[in-house]
Amino acid sequence: MTQTQKQNISVALLTFSMVFSGTTYFVIRDLISSVDPVAIALYRFFLGLGFFGPIFDNQKNNLFDNWLDGMISGLFLWLFMVLQNIGLEFTTASNSSFLTGLFIIFVPIISAFLQSEKLSRLKILELFLSILGLWVITGGLQNKFWRYPFTLSSLSLCIL
Repeated sequence: MTQTQKQNISVALLTFSMVFSGTTYFVIRDLISSVDPVAIALYRFFLGLGFFGPIFDNQKNNLFDNWLDGMISGLFLWLFMVLQNIGLEFTTASNSSFLTGLFIIFVPIISAFLQSEKLSRLKILELFLSILGLWVITGGLQNKFWRYPFTLSSLSLCIL
């Protein structure tokens, strides 16, 4: 397989992943009325295990070498999903996606702070455009940010 073919496949898979990920907000929002938010997170974990388990089971590396790191990461991912599901009970899918998308903004800022690095002008421009894009996609001036529950605003911290 050529490098161009690999890049095309990567872009196609990333696009598919992005579209699939974006639809989960609407699906979970509808599902929340009849299924417990914690149970939904559990179902999503089992679906992931069913899909990725056989793929990674065939790898030559021992998957349990770094089990503690995996457990810690999994705990934060679980917390992220549960908080997102609980938050979807109180707000719209687009508002939830906006708040979840804030990690794109918070990660470079917190990373620069923790590593004592200065943000470049290009990085600041990228952050501004990310904020603007999230704002426009989720309703712009019609967005009522002050009504969001605390559980959703804590999502970005869980992603870190």
